[in-house]
Amino acid sequence: MFKTRRKSYFSSKSSYRPYGKRRQSLNRWQILALIPLTLLGLELLLRLGVRLTGQTEALAQPGGEQAEVTDYRLKYVDPSGTTYDSIARQGSLVVRRSPLLGYELLPAQSGDRWSINPQGFRGRPVSLDKPANEMRIVVLGGSAAFGQLSSSDKAAFPQALETKLKWRVNKQQTEPSSFRPQQLPYYADEQAIALSKPKRIEEKQYRVINAAVPGYISSNELSRFVHDVLAYEPDMIVALNGYTDLLIPSDRTAADIPNLDTALEDSWAHFSQSIRSRVSQFFNGFYIVKVPSRWLIRSQEKPSLELPPNLSGKLAEIPKEKELQRRVERYERNLSDLARLSETAQIPLIVALQPEIGDRATPTEAEAAILKRLGKQYPKQIDTAYGQLRQAVQRAQQAHPNILSLNLEDLYSNTKTDVFQDPIHLTDEANQILAEKLYGAIAARLEVEAAPYQGALAQ
Repeated sequence: MFKTRRKSYFSSKSSYRPYGKRRQSLNRWQILALIPLTLLGLELLLRLGVRLTGQTEALAQPGGEQAEVTDYRLKYVDPSGTTYDSIARQGSLVVRRSPLLGYELLPAQSGDRWSINPQGFRGRPVSLDKPANEMRIVVLGGSAAFGQLSSSDKAAFPQALETKLKWRVNKQQTEPSSFRPQQLPYYADEQAIALSKPKRIEEKQYRVINAAVPGYISSNELSRFVHDVLAYEPDMIVALNGYTDLLIPSDRTAADIPNLDTALEDSWAHFSQSIRSRVSQFFNGFYIVKVPSRWLIRSQEKPSLELPPNLSGKLAEIPKEKELQRRVERYERNLSDLARLSETAQIPLIVALQPEIGDRATPTEAEAAILKRLGKQYPKQIDTAYGQLRQAVQRAQQAHPNILSLNLEDLYSNTKTDVFQDPIHLTDEANQILAEKLYGAIAARLEVEAAPYQGALAQ
């Protein structure tokens, strides 16, 4: 008998699969198709999660930075209004190229925390025709004088200063017995009582015009005084500046739109940078990019404004020795020219070096973090630089008696709460303290001497 061959269960020809059918693997095209679908699903999930957690506004800011930083960051346009796309990380405050000023605030614009009037100044509109009883005080300077990072126009110190002056006039009118009379009484004991009371200030309609522009140095301020401010017939000038002059190289006569010369000289580089900027903006709009940038990469870093705003990527870099001396000399020349012009126009000039964080003897926890980021050498470097600036102000004051130098060095020595939001930009509370200091200095210049007794006042 013949034996039949036993058929193996594992024969390659057998269709039997003891463990079920094998899954068919994905081909490369299917894998490629799954990638965008996966990213799309992740994007939708992140958007839903952000909305549910109430973080939509925070994620709307470029790079996940704070809303106030984006709102105050400069956006550069040419005279026709076209944005310079080659400049990275632009914000909401529009400035346009100006052959006379370097750049200027675009008139009639507004953000969440500021407004620029049709005349190009921060705050309410101001008429070119000056009312007869109005006294105008103009503030010149850079970002600190402008009130950078303040919560509103009213919170910035120029508007707060105007409020205090108006309050003083109103108090003199509603409570006249609280102030020294216009004419002293006859009897000595009554005179002593009258002289013990505070002097009155001129009862005018006070108007403080904020003509400061973020990023300006003394050269820009001088140009703005000549071309913009004088036409508004100011009665007093307040210049709060100095810090930004230390950061701009001495071979630059004024602050200007960053990288403008490169853009004009190398059109191809400007075009390619513009394309890269647009591509970057496109991809940075996705939540799968925003979320890691906001909470993973930047979780340990408090976003802050570059100093000055027109030097992209630069923090406070104080120069050494000869270069520092040249920058201080530039500041002194511009200050002397401003004093000479204001003196000719018979306009008093108050000059104050803007406060900076290195002067904080007892910084808060947040301010200590800013100082740490600036580096161990910063306090010593800024102290040396400010010492030279103070000497420059003193020399200018000796040559021009119309200058009143106001020392703000110890202004915040007793302030326990946060004063600085970054190396120079103040909190709302600190702006109010600065306004009070300036109010005291200005009111002293506006005091009216009481006339000696000459009989009954004319009715």
